[in-house]
Amino acid sequence: MLAQIGAEHLQTCPSTLWTPAGERVTQPVYRAVNILGAIWAADLERSEYTEVSGTGDVAMGFRQLVIGEGKADGALLFRRAEALASIVVHARAKERIQAAGLGLFFPSERWARRTGHSTWPRTVSAGPGRQE
Repeated sequence: MLAQIGAEHLQTCPSTLWTPAGERVTQPVYRAVNILGAIWAADLERSEYTEVSGTGDVAMGFRQLVIGEGKADGALLFRRAEALASIVVHARAKERIQAAGLGLFFPSERWARRTGHSTWPRTVSAGPGRQE
């Protein structure tokens, strides 16, 4: 389904879930998704971030992320090379994933306040005057 919406560079495989009591979960059927590769997509001059590692390579904490115009090259779902633990999901992909009923978790501000966690940047800009 992800490939049908234009999400590329994904590897999927069957997954087995087990309950705490050691029973196998048979329904629904789950698949693990591995995002292959990473894209250097951030406009570092316009983004707000902290270099966690001090190297500027793969450990950057973003407070405001600006995706450089054309840097994502049309990718709808990708891992960011500037922060490998982060995954960017385009609004179109998110809507299609949710409409298909896939079990992906997209944190909300309400969830973050309730749990004390932070969400990813609320606004991601794709360039001058454009929101994605």
